[in-house]
Amino acid sequence: MNIENKGAKLYVIGLSFEKSNQEVRNLYSLSKNKIEALLVDAKESGIDSLVVLSTCNRTEIFGYVAHPYIIIELLCRHTEGSVDHFMKYAYILKQEEAVQHLFELSVGIKSQILGDYEIVGQLKIAAKLSKAHQLLDGFLDRLLSYVIQASKATKNATTISGGTTSTSYAGIQYLKDKFGDLKDKKVTVLGAGDIGKSTVKNLLEYSACTQITVINRTIEKAMAISIDETRVVVEEFGALKEVLAINDVLFVCSSAPNHLVHQENTPLVNPFTIIDLSLPNNVDYQLKNFTNVDLMTLDDLSLVRDNTLEARKQEIPKAIAIIDSYKKKYSKWVMDRKYTPVIHGFKKQLLAIQETELKSLSKSNPAMAEEAFMVSDKVIQKITNKFANHLKSDPKMANQSIEVIKEVFNITID
Repeated sequence: MNIENKGAKLYVIGLSFEKSNQEVRNLYSLSKNKIEALLVDAKESGIDSLVVLSTCNRTEIFGYVAHPYIIIELLCRHTEGSVDHFMKYAYILKQEEAVQHLFELSVGIKSQILGDYEIVGQLKIAAKLSKAHQLLDGFLDRLLSYVIQASKATKNATTISGGTTSTSYAGIQYLKDKFGDLKDKKVTVLGAGDIGKSTVKNLLEYSACTQITVINRTIEKAMAISIDETRVVVEEFGALKEVLAINDVLFVCSSAPNHLVHQENTPLVNPFTIIDLSLPNNVDYQLKNFTNVDLMTLDDLSLVRDNTLEARKQEIPKAIAIIDSYKKKYSKWVMDRKYTPVIHGFKKQLLAIQETELKSLSKSNPAMAEEAFMVSDKVIQKITNKFANHLKSDPKMANQSIEVIKEVFNITID
């Protein structure tokens, strides 16, 4: 698949849970404000198409550039890490590998929790933000469209997601293994973004917990996810310390640039469990040193037993088959987009030659001109088809062939 765009190639650069722990990932995490600043920087640097994805278990940039170092340096300029340090943990994927990665990411194969479907929503948000900054060209936009379609098809046709494969559900499963049905436990959810919403929803759906408190800096946002007034209450952010003092469990789902949970506001005398799903890290990990505090990060949760994991693994081949079908659709679209203008230009030149020669023939032999038109028309169609098939069947030679045809027939492509 030749997916060059204006001489630039598609790259994915990033780091994830596979090669780096949460402490390392936090160095390269990006808040929405930082992503916006990075996109502005990218546009000013002359990049045409780029998308930034920053979640609790990965940070990635994918886009069209001449060299991957351009976006590696761009990422490090807007985060706390350095290029040298990043390269110790990073992966760099190019062209076909980059496309395969994005498809596998969308269906949950690349997730820390196999089948995690939350990544799809995160991809949509990332694409929308790039589009707002005019950094989503036709090639990347169409790729993401097929990626999202493949994700939906996989969710509908397989059980790889299983309905309960998310970071928040993993935390709830850990709590149920530890405490039972959670009926007598008081739980606080800090943060009312997508992860916070998912956590509240899963607590209501998969546990018997009847005392859930939602806290967010903006109380209106917290109230919007208080969907069960008998089990969920909302408190002001300023009441965090007082609320935690009478609670048993805290889910940290916020995305503040600093620690919101630390020794000063965390109960240390009685047993207290913290499930940290924040990005960047909003919990002071010094809390792990206190005997009564059980602090679980996403890396910790990924090691907890998963009763449905083996069954979901069996669905991976089906997911790969679905990915292959959508990759073929994208490949066909790329080829059509890339080759159609030159094929049309080539045919136009042949038709122009035909018209000139037939005009001359019609003056000397009108009867033969009509027959010549029918024969030559078929010949032109066959030549055009052969040229098109050559381009599509031999992508490595396609660029060279296109340049030769453009030069010989004086074809200009806008």
